[in-house]
Amino acid sequence: MLSSKTRGASGSGSRAGSAAATARAGGLVCGVLYAAALGRSVVLLVPVALVVACGSEPVWQSPPPNLSGVYDLVSFSLKDGPTYAAPEASGTLKLSQDYTEDPDEATGDMSAEVMVASLDRPIEVEYQGKYANRNDGTWSQRGVVAVAQGTYTFGLSVEVPDYMLTITITEPLAAVSTYVWRLR
Repeated sequence: MLSSKTRGASGSGSRAGSAAATARAGGLVCGVLYAAALGRSVVLLVPVALVVACGSEPVWQSPPPNLSGVYDLVSFSLKDGPTYAAPEASGTLKLSQDYTEDPDEATGDMSAEVMVASLDRPIEVEYQGKYANRNDGTWSQRGVVAVAQGTYTFGLSVEVPDYMLTITITEPLAAVSTYVWRLR
């Protein structure tokens, strides 16, 4: 209930004047208290007003991280195989990123070159195409010949004070691999 001091602040005692005073005295909560003071029929509207006023607002989500840049290979491993790192392995990844209408996804162009020259049969991977990274940590890429799905993580490394991008390809089975890249 409103105090007489609040009612007197409106200068008139009318509903409009009291509503103005309640807005100055605390906004929605005071307005709901004023409505409750009007009688039983209005008291039934109070829960509805609270539900409408406190209803869920759209959740703003930040877009996926911008992965644009040039990266150097830190390590490379194939499914169930050893991990190769410099100087055995070298490579470069170039990403340029755009955003789509979907706030949870970003897409862009990519090119990658990886070479493990220390083996009797060197491993060479070259890839050009498009990629997508999503807020849920999923990754996809498609080139002229292949389409691949997987996951990614991006952030500052504890071991190395640089930004690291880890891409793990999980599909197709023939391409299962993990790449760790350091942003230049």
